[in-house]
Amino acid sequence: MMPIGGSEGRGAAMAELARHIHELKTDYFIETRIEQAEEELLDSQQMSNLREIRYHFMQANVVPADLVQAKTQLAYRCEHAWRVQRANNDWQGFKPLSDPAQDTQAPKQPTHHR
Repeated sequence: MMPIGGSEGRGAAMAELARHIHELKTDYFIETRIEQAEEELLDSQQMSNLREIRYHFMQANVVPADLVQAKTQLAYRCEHAWRVQRANNDWQGFKPLSDPAQDTQAPKQPTHHR
């Protein structure tokens, strides 16, 4: 079990690591390599793999690094609190932690009614 107070530091470290990994996955260098590969003569399996690589690259690029970092840190904070509060049957104590989750959500598109 993690020492008291250790979860905040671990969460911050893991959030920073998640941000760094995200920045590596979304680097312009990757996009240029994908574009170069698309000009190569590829067999069907290689083309399929390249489509999958491009898909994951594009998916990662729609999420800002700040959001990745904030969401990871919040996940660690909530998970540690959940372990303590579940053992104490303290469901109401977990509620304040769910409020910051609203700040890490991507903005919702307005719904237009006809």
